[in-house]
Formats: sequence, C-alpha cells, structure tokens
Amino acid sequence: MAHTMELAVDSALEKKWADEKEEKNIRWLKVEIKEEKLSLTGSSKEGGGEAAMKELAGGCADDPFYGIVRGTDDNEWVVVAFIPDTAKVKSRMQYASTLNHLKKVLGASVIGDVRCSEKDEITWSTVEELVSKKKGKTSNEDAMTDKEKEMASLNAEVAKEMQSADKHSAIENCALKFPIADEAKAALEKGSKNEDGHTVVVLDTENEKITLCSKHDSLQSAVDSLGDGSRFICLNHKNENDDNKECQVFVYYASDSCPFKKRLQYASSKSTAVEHASNAGYSFAKTLEFTEKSEVCAKEINEALKPSAEEDEPKRIKPKAPGRGGMRMLI
Repeated sequence: MAHTMELAVDSALEKKWADEKEEKNIRWLKVEIKEEKLSLTGSSKEGGGEAAMKELAGGCADDPFYGIVRGTDDNEWVVVAFIPDTAKVKSRMQYASTLNHLKKVLGASVIGDVRCSEKDEITWSTVEELVSKKKGKTSNEDAMTDKEKEMASLNAEVAKEMQSADKHSAIENCALKFPIADEAKAALEKGSKNEDGHTVVVLDTENEKITLCSKHDSLQSAVDSLGDGSRFICLNHKNENDDNKECQVFVYYASDSCPFKKRLQYASSKSTAVEHASNAGYSFAKTLEFTEKSEVCAKEINEALKPSAEEDEPKRIKPKAPGRGGMRMLI
C-alpha cells in the first residue's frame, strides 16, 4: 500500500529556489525532512563536477537527504535522492514516498531524479548520464504517472528489505517489531476474556513500544477517546449477523489529520499489534481500518462482518452431460 506524502516547504527553501531563477549561480541545494517539512539544510555556489558532488555527499552516512543539482545547462536540474540501506525503515519509506511531491513543487526545470543508497554513488557522471538520457529519448519512467512512480519507489524500498541478509524473514523486514508494555499485555489478557470490555492500545512513538492508552466498557466510550491521532482497538463485539453472538474485532484507526510519519509507524506496526493481541488470547473474526471516528460504530462493524453473497448462496452443481454409458461390446 502506497502512502502519498505532500509535506510543506519551509520559507528558506522557497526563497532560495525563487532567487535561483534570477541569479542562476547555485550548483546544488541540500534538502532534508525536518519536523514534517521539506527544509533547506545546505547550498553551494562553488565549482562543479565531482568536487561539488563530493561536497554535497558530506555528512553522516546514515542520514537520508535530497540534493537538487544543476545539470549542464542553467535550466536543467536533477534531484539526487540519497536513501541509505542503513537508515531506519520508516525514514527510508518517508523519503521515497515524498520524492515525486518535491519534484512537483520544484517545477518543470527538474528533468529527473537519481536514487542512491551509497555515498560513492553520488557522482557528477551519474548526473551527466541522466541528463544525456533525457536529451536522447523518453525513458519508461517518463511515461509513468506520479502514482506509478511513487509505487515503484516504495516497491523498490520493500524489495531492498526483502533482500536484506541480516533480517529473519521478509514479513519481519516490512513490519516494525515494537515490544509491548507489561500494562498493555495484562489489559489485553483480561480483554480477551471480556473482563475489561473494549481495550484501546496506543503506539508510543517516542519509546518505540506498544502501550495501553485506556480501557472502556462501551464502543462509544472508546471512540470518544480516539482524538485526532491513530489507535489500535481490540474489540469484543456482538455480531448482529449471527444472532448477536460475541466475536472479537481488531480496528486500526488512522485519522487523516494525524502526521504522516506517525501514520506510517502505525501502519507498519499493525501486524505486530495483532500478533501481541493474539498471543494474549484474542481470536479476531475481522481486521478493519477506519479514517473517520464516525465510521467506528456497531453499524459499520456489523456491515463488515456480513457474509459475502458467495458464502450465502448455495453452490450450484452443474449436472454432467449425458454419457455414452459403460464399455460396450461391438459384435
């Protein structure tokens, strides 16, 4: 699942980019994601070629960044996206998913992008090669929509994770394996036996741990506590489609107003939260996702629990075509 990330641009970057259109004397700009904004963190007017690219690549090898580099002509710019394999998964996906938005903000003077995972890949020859290709013929990427480019970028990040030799499995690589706090574990164990009613489990992004937010004896009470963030809800629910028999439902609530970085963390740790709840005794009939609080209600949950039309409809057995009978002796 791809997430669209359209971050605000800080005023320093906007001013620098506007000034450059008149001055035309900047070799590169360095942009990083700071506090949910595309922020200008460096620039250079000096020189060109490999020396300029070496200067751009300076800094911590684990920190992703974007380099906006002037090509061979004044009005040709290339975005160098440095996303190292050693960076955290959430940071890598954040930079990968916002690349196309950055190019859109910069405008038509950006002719393409180069994606690097090693510092020694940030070279002038790489930029020149891209410029040459763009002048020669249209590449497959040029024919892709922004959504297709974003999907390809995110798929590349997932593919890197799946190929990583020091991870236990592909599934573990794509999920954030946060531990669960003792208090949350105890609440889940009681909730699975319907001793505490509805349990809301909150992901603590500071301590990278799944912790207990609150416990409620009604769904409405739990919904009222959600706020504008994201939550995991383990719910004991009476299924109207099955004579009000009790079943258990896992709800992932992600408000659209929640910051993208936090939504990404929740989405990446959802399978871990389900696993913790299952280990505590839950047996979920359904896993649901909602973005509006008004959707988290008995009516919507019952609708989601309805058997599909295929399950309700009796199977029709097609009669066999009349055969010629068994073996016959020819006289």
